[in-house]
Amino acid sequence: MMNGFSVIMPTYNQAYFIRRAVMSLIRQSYPHWELIIVNDGSTDHTDRIVRNLPQDERIKYLYYPDNRGMGYALNKGLDAAQYGHIAYLPSDDFFYADHLKDLKEAFDTDERVILAYSGGNFDDTDAYAPRDYTDSLTIMTDHSLQLVQTAHRKTADLWTERQELVTSDLFVMFWHRLTGQGIFMPTLRITAKWTNHPWQRHKICGEDFGGNLYRYKDYYQIKEPIRIRMNRYRILDENETYSPVAQSVPGKPLMKILIIGVLNYHPERFCAWEEAGCQLYGYWYPTPSMAHESIGPFPFGHIETIPHGKDWTERVREIRPDLIYLCFCCSSLEFVYDSIMELRKARIHTPFIWHLKEGPQLCMRFGTWPKLMELYELSAGNIITNEQRNGMTYS
Repeated sequence: MMNGFSVIMPTYNQAYFIRRAVMSLIRQSYPHWELIIVNDGSTDHTDRIVRNLPQDERIKYLYYPDNRGMGYALNKGLDAAQYGHIAYLPSDDFFYADHLKDLKEAFDTDERVILAYSGGNFDDTDAYAPRDYTDSLTIMTDHSLQLVQTAHRKTADLWTERQELVTSDLFVMFWHRLTGQGIFMPTLRITAKWTNHPWQRHKICGEDFGGNLYRYKDYYQIKEPIRIRMNRYRILDENETYSPVAQSVPGKPLMKILIIGVLNYHPERFCAWEEAGCQLYGYWYPTPSMAHESIGPFPFGHIETIPHGKDWTERVREIRPDLIYLCFCCSSLEFVYDSIMELRKARIHTPFIWHLKEGPQLCMRFGTWPKLMELYELSAGNIITNEQRNGMTYS
C-alpha cells in the first residue's frame, strides 16, 4: 500500500464550498495525497464546479446519480483509495497548510497509532447569535470527532450506511470500529476548519441540533423507510412502525379526503381509509420541529402530496375533496388554522374535522387557544375520546 493519504470528500448539494476545500488540499505542505470526490446525487451545480477545478492528476471524481447517504459515499471512497492512510475533507470544510504533515508525523511517532486527529477552529453559534469563533485542540464539546480533523490507517472496516442506521454521531458510524486496533493520538495543533451553516448533516438529522427524521428525509429526498438515531437515547425505526400497514392497497373509490397537518403516530388510520376505498391527499406542515411530527411522502400507502405554493388552493379545488381532516399538535396548530382560512378565502368550504394529538394546555401557554377554539366551532363534528380531567377535555 502506498505511503501517503487518500483524502475522501463526500458531497451533496454544496457546490459553492468545494473549490475552497480543494484548494486547501492543493496547498498542503505534504504532497503525497490523492483526493477522491464522491458526488452523492447532487442536484445543484456540483458537477460543473468539479469539472472546472484546477487540473491535477491526484484528483479523482466519482459521480452517483441517486443520493445514498454519507456512509455509502465514504465507503465508495474507501473502495477507490490507494494510499495506506485515509483522511477526510467534507466539501464545506478546509485544511490549514500543515494539516496532513502533522497527521503523518503523528502516525510516524508510534506504529500503534490507528487514528490521528488535529485540533480545529469552529463557530458553533446559531444563525442569529454573535459570532464566537472557537479553537479546540481535541474534540469539540457535544460532538464526536469530525471528519475534517481525523485520519486513520486503512483497514477493512466500513462506514455504517443509511439502510442500517442514520445518526449524526461519527463514533457510532465508524470510529468505534478502530478502538480495539490501536491508539488514537491528537496532534494538539489547530490545522482544520469546521464550517457552520444550516445544511450541516448533524443539524438535519440530529435532534439535539434541531434536526429530525422528516427534515432529513425531505433534504435528501428519501422515499423508503429508515432507522434513525435521533439522539443518544432514542431510535425511530420506520420499518418497525409501518410494517403492519406498509402494503396498504386502495379499495374502490368511496370518498376523497384531504389531510392537512402532520401524522402524529398511528399510520394505520390513513391506511384504514385507503382500505375502505378512500383516495387520500396530503397538504403537510412544512417545518416539523419534533420527531413525532411526521409529514409526507410516507413510506406506506398512496397519499398524493399537494406542493406548497400560492396555487395550492387551486389544486384542492380541482380535487374537490369530500372531507378535510386536520391532524396536528400544538406546534402545527397555526399552520392548519391558516390553511383552513386560506381555503375559505378561496371560497372552498369543504366540511372538516380535526384531531389534536396533544397539548390543549400548551395551546393556552403559546397563545393559540383562540384559534383552536375557532376550529372547534367551525368543524363539522366532534368526537371526544378522553374523559374530562381538571376542567379540561382531551380529544
